[in-house]
Amino acid sequence: MKYGNCECGGKIIETIITYSRFHNGKFVIFENVPVGKCLECGEKVFKGKVLEKIEQLSKKTDKLKKVQVPVAVYE
Repeated sequence: MKYGNCECGGKIIETIITYSRFHNGKFVIFENVPVGKCLECGEKVFKGKVLEKIEQLSKKTDKLKKVQVPVAVYE
């Protein structure tokens, strides 16, 4: 997949990341997500198809693997 160049002028290459977000109050982690990443500034660029797939998976949280995650409160 081609991403072109970043606004900073750096080259964007495809890499695989772990991406997390909240959806309807639930924290969801997505593994093996393809994303463009700028070699200069680190900006991430998601393709539309990837975002659509993440949205579809977010709606199926009842079918996803559940794990326990320790949470620390910063005081």
